[in-house]
Amino acid sequence: MKQPSFLKKGDTIAIIAPSSPAPLNKIEAGFSYLESWGLNVLEGKYIRDSYGSLAATDEQRLEDIQWAFDHPEVKAVLCTRGGYGLTRILDQIDMTKFVENPKWLIGFSDITALHYKINSENVQSLHACMLAQMGLEDSLPSRENLKQFLFGEGLEPLLAEASPLNRIGSAQGVVVGGNLALVNDQVGSLVDIDMKGKILFIEEIGEYRYTIDRMMTHLKRCGKLDHLAALVIGQITDTRKNDENEFPLTPEEIITEKVKEFDYPVAFNFAIGHEQPNYPLVLGCEISIEVNESGSILSHLS
Repeated sequence: MKQPSFLKKGDTIAIIAPSSPAPLNKIEAGFSYLESWGLNVLEGKYIRDSYGSLAATDEQRLEDIQWAFDHPEVKAVLCTRGGYGLTRILDQIDMTKFVENPKWLIGFSDITALHYKINSENVQSLHACMLAQMGLEDSLPSRENLKQFLFGEGLEPLLAEASPLNRIGSAQGVVVGGNLALVNDQVGSLVDIDMKGKILFIEEIGEYRYTIDRMMTHLKRCGKLDHLAALVIGQITDTRKNDENEFPLTPEEIITEKVKEFDYPVAFNFAIGHEQPNYPLVLGCEISIEVNESGSILSHLS
């Protein structure tokens, strides 16, 4: 896939709120870090608004996305936070100018939908720390690794602790995916991705075990798990519990069950997702994954 240009001091980054609203104090804290990097920060019209659980109306959020994507001087687009709302407007985004002049789209969680949109246009994007996380006390590794990548310094291989549910092996392929719920939602949509030969990455937060089982079952029934090169699992955070009759499998056991008949590598425990640190992952990039008895190593190749 096409890789957008890296940044240098004096370049422009646009801030948008395409999903749910972010606290104003976290927006300001994030601005301070970006400015300290030597970047010119432009903000969308509606990043300080709120419309119930949405950052603004559909029309307003779409306007900000289109403005950032089309702006000739913008080199990267950073989302304030995830939440919900992107799929309501995803198919209305005009990608013509973005594809002609690609820029880094940065975010995760609900932003997975926008990653799918961009990756389906054969452009890479960045699953990484968002503006609202930059001011968190424990966000330094996430923040510094994001800066390192955006300024063209590359990413060190990412290590993950061993899991008894890992499946040993090695693979190479283009990595796609993101938040499990959003990956699940894109199946059959205009931005659906052919998973054959791909490395699928998933992470999740705040779901019941049975919901995770439902989503993984759906992916399997749709053939999305059949021909992967590998499966990489990030943070499964704050799984909700039923008061009675808890689903009998853990999220990790659910995932393992759904891919037990396949022979590709499976790697748990990567620090990518809704916890800190949340290391950058370049979606649409060729990566390698090595899984052995001592853990897993993920390396970006292009």
